Amino acid sequence: MHKIIDVYTSLPASVSRTDLRAVSTFLINELYYPVKAAYLPLEDGQPAQRVFHRGYRFRFHEKRTVSKQSKGIPIYLAGSQVYVFRCCQRDIHAPSKKSPDFNKTRNRRVREDMHCRGEFRVYFPSEADYPRLKHHVFLLSFHNWHRGLENTGVPDACRQWIQQNPLPSCIQQREDLMSAIQRGDIPGVDKDLYISPTHVRYWWLKGQRTRNRVSDDSWVNLENALRQDPKVCGLQFNLEPRKHIMWFIHDHFKVDLKDVTEVFIDATYNTAKDNIHLYSIVGEETGYGVPLGFMMVEVRKRENTQRVTGMREILQCNKSFYLQAKALGLYPRFVHTDKDWSEISASMVWPPSSSLILESKCLA
Repeated sequence: MHKIIDVYTSLPASVSRTDLRAVSTFLINELYYPVKAAYLPLEDGQPAQRVFHRGYRFRFHEKRTVSKQSKGIPIYLAGSQVYVFRCCQRDIHAPSKKSPDFNKTRNRRVREDMHCRGEFRVYFPSEADYPRLKHHVFLLSFHNWHRGLENTGVPDACRQWIQQNPLPSCIQQREDLMSAIQRGDIPGVDKDLYISPTHVRYWWLKGQRTRNRVSDDSWVNLENALRQDPKVCGLQFNLEPRKHIMWFIHDHFKVDLKDVTEVFIDATYNTAKDNIHLYSIVGEETGYGVPLGFMMVEVRKRENTQRVTGMREILQCNKSFYLQAKALGLYPRFVHTDKDWSEISASMVWPPSSSLILESKCLA
């Protein structure tokens, strides 16, 4: 508990003596914790009571009157007016405008980086009950130290380092960045600075989008991005009978396709902004399912894929997918699919001599 005597003599002319909320905000700003920020306007034009100091931001939460029989506080604070300010990170992120599109998520909760519920309470004792405490103010703190807002995010120097030293994966990018910080290669950055993998991935992706955009065609950009990924092998991009691209990642998981005897084949739809179908092959190895390969197939606008022409084209795409897997050494004995005709028919690329057993069922 901190006691401030005769606080009104220190108030500037812009702060009204009768506005206790403005007085309490001034106390936290100037007397208790000097701050660098000024008042921020709200939508209605009224000044918002917000405080920023040392990476912490305290926002006005509520006003209440303390009961005269309240417990846990000094008796001279009974019946006083209390203004509560909470540590909050809501003002870090710029408020987004509501979208009229009903397909988008609405009323999302605001992100908070530190999840702190620390408080500062400013008490104004009752002058009628305790006239000796006139112009006295008491401050009570419930705030513990934590990483401040000024330490969040990625410094500008680290962002430039990521842009100027691109690596194939975000994991390698972060390892390179943290090593450079510890060696002191980035001027102006503390050697003990911690940057989370999520922050590095965000800025790494921004650079990847710029470097991989070689065409206005999203399929060409996808092919270019996959060719630069060291985890990808067996990449193939075909334009006929419709655009479809396939790639395999079994080398990344150190899986020998010749040892895989059982695979699961399935597809999912409407997983991206573009209208595409995503097919996958999952292999069984020592009792675990391991992803082996993927294929994305273009679906034209307003196309009914259940028509005969569309089903035949998708069948040809699946055959190309399985033939590529076969060329890489995949010869399964058991193939699990759902009741998709294109998946079942295309799986016949593996010859009957391999004792192929098909199981068609509903895959969840």
